[in-house]
Amino acid sequence: MKVGEHPVVGELYKLKRGWSLAMDVRKSWENRLGMYVGESIINRDDGVKITNLVFLLNGEIRLADQSFLRCIEVVNETR
Repeated sequence: MKVGEHPVVGELYKLKRGWSLAMDVRKSWENRLGMYVGESIINRDDGVKITNLVFLLNGEIRLADQSFLRCIEVVNETR
């Protein structure tokens, strides 16, 4: 995805080629599609707000931070 773009709920995403990722992340996403289902927001006691992205991948919920957006692309853009 391009900088500044946000995933759309219900859209399918796949891992782009060429990114260096942790082995467990690469294995879980490789040759699979993930559906974006929204955000998970954590408000810490110290006032810090953390926004994670939530994907449904192979029947399992996967959390990712905003930096992961550069590693994925829309499979079938319907917008």
